[in-house]
Amino acid sequence: DGMDLNFGYMKDTNLAHKPASKDTLEEARTWMIKYAVEAGRAAMNMMFNTTVAADENYRETPKDFRPEKFYKVAIIRGDSPRFKAVFRLFFERSTLEALTKTIADSTGTEVDQELLLSTATELLNIIYTSVKSKVNDERGYDLPPAIPALLDPVQAAQDKGIMGRGASWVPFVTPLGAYYLQIELGA
Repeated sequence: DGMDLNFGYMKDTNLAHKPASKDTLEEARTWMIKYAVEAGRAAMNMMFNTTVAADENYRETPKDFRPEKFYKVAIIRGDSPRFKAVFRLFFERSTLEALTKTIADSTGTEVDQELLLSTATELLNIIYTSVKSKVNDERGYDLPPAIPALLDPVQAAQDKGIMGRGASWVPFVTPLGAYYLQIELGA
């Protein structure tokens, strides 16, 4: 039909799937961190109208890092055929409350427990979705869609990968407080 003539140049093009790259686990981690930092900055600007400083070169596991000092941990597991990926955001209560108050003030709503908890998962959802889109489109990683969950710090501390060698940490520092992104990547 006539539409083939108009759009025939796209007939055999698969724009939705890039062949998998040959990236090593460390290269994949570097790409994911780079895109997570970009997404975190964009989300902070969009959701909270604030800036964020993030150190994407921060690679060591903090020796004094204790998950139990945090109020909530948002988590997404996104396993692809090549990688097992876990994204976690660690929030202290004061930071999560300050971020949530910004949303509440801009929408004219009250801060309640539901809004407080959804702020943590929504921020992680934005970061993960952006990272997933970029690495799938540009690197062919095939990370799946995933839904964030919220854990208490005690639950998060029981996860054996949380302090493992495959985990990278990115501190995000905002005028409203700091939080940590952890990306755990394994084969």
